[in-house]
Amino acid sequence: MYIEDRATGRRKRVRRDQLTGIDDFANSLRRAFDVPPEMRFQGWQGSDENHAPGSGRPAYRVVYKTLRTVPTHPAAVVAANCRVMFANDRVAWGEPRFGRALPWRRPDRFLVPDWGRVFYDPVRYVREADDTIPMEAHQETTPPMNYVEVLYVFNDIDAEGGHSDRLAAARAAISTLLASLDLVFGPRLLGLRITEEIGEVFDDWHWNRRLDGPTVALEAQAQLEYVDADAAMAQIGAVFDANTGRSEEDRARLRIASQWYWRADAETDPVQAFIAHWLTIETLEMNGTNIAPLKDAVHALVGGPREQCASAVGRLQGLRSRLVHGKTRLVSSNQIDAVRNVSSALLERRLLGVISEARRTQLRGAVADASQSGF
Repeated sequence: MYIEDRATGRRKRVRRDQLTGIDDFANSLRRAFDVPPEMRFQGWQGSDENHAPGSGRPAYRVVYKTLRTVPTHPAAVVAANCRVMFANDRVAWGEPRFGRALPWRRPDRFLVPDWGRVFYDPVRYVREADDTIPMEAHQETTPPMNYVEVLYVFNDIDAEGGHSDRLAAARAAISTLLASLDLVFGPRLLGLRITEEIGEVFDDWHWNRRLDGPTVALEAQAQLEYVDADAAMAQIGAVFDANTGRSEEDRARLRIASQWYWRADAETDPVQAFIAHWLTIETLEMNGTNIAPLKDAVHALVGGPREQCASAVGRLQGLRSRLVHGKTRLVSSNQIDAVRNVSSALLERRLLGVISEARRTQLRGAVADASQSGF
């Protein structure tokens, strides 16, 4: 095996048995997935002999360049778990980068595309891509600039989460601070976001950057499927036909619901994702605060005991209320799946007039999960 320094081109030979994970990585490249699995790498930047990686307190960092707003001298305000600095200097920042990858549905996900040509008579697909995934621990330093830096130290509960969980928790924690600064100073102070990072700080506020956030997937790992083009066009035509027969009010409602659907799909914060999925549901099935029409709509799709549907909808609305009013920020993946399956089924029914059996099965599972007392 070889480790290559992409900056210099030098290669270092390493015995294969000295590297871990090679077999797992090779086996994961099989092309048998509906959606290719995601991978990430881990590393640290900014550490030194006095600040060893992993020995600081888990923390978050965000840096904004001001819009020609100059501090008269470097200044900082320190709270128990937060420091705000206003200064002029060079700013170091870094991030994982994946060569040839493109953004994939969410801002923290990337995909290496599988390029290729289709030939006809007979129909066959010929790949014109390779399966290497160049990964780079990118780091650079800006020219001197005026900036505001916020360092936030996680509490014990938020520190236990993964990268996206920590990012969401930190954004929520400092949202009131940033809103206050924006209201007091206007948009010139927090003018341009330079970097947003997860890492660790020390007693002297030294920053170690952790590189383990964005993921990358290889499209070539997905199994190859052929779709009948005429049948696909017929389905797309049916979508146009269905929209033609709607009133302008129904079109407007479906546009808003669809926008919330895509907002939820792209959201990395589980709280915001849950709320966006609920707003999809609310836009489709509710007028005001009465949830009876929503209970009726869900029961019409899944059947079974009406009490179970009523309980599921009530628990979903209850969680929505606690999240919106700041009573909790705890949202499990099971709860996200449940509200997503409900919103997707209702949107599919409204847009297409029917739902697939696979979608109906997912909705039944969501109702069963959400109706439980521990949900």
